Amino acid sequence: MTAPHIGGADAAHRAIAGLGRDARARILSALARRFGDLDLAEDMLQDAIVQALHSWSETGVPAVPEAWLTTAARRKGIDSLRRGRVRAAALAAAEGGAGPRPRP
Repeated sequence: MTAPHIGGADAAHRAIAGLGRDARARILSALARRFGDLDLAEDMLQDAIVQALHSWSETGVPAVPEAWLTTAARRKGIDSLRRGRVRAAALAAAEGGAGPRPRP
């Protein structure tokens, strides 16, 4: 049996709770500027927080939690946009066209 990680889930929860409104606003602002979509930015930040709670419980809280969350959320946004492009291409291919059709 292994010993639990020092800090664990309690430390992760405290780190997230301790971020404060300013830090969350900075992250959200950076994401909204990067992706041009506030709703997507909010979803990415929430997903990153959930990921942080799981990850930090195992590995410990990083030295700069705000930077970790910003990076994780940005990567989630990039993944989301890629999935959307792949989905759109698959739909276009299923409809019989690989792209826009030329005008007659």
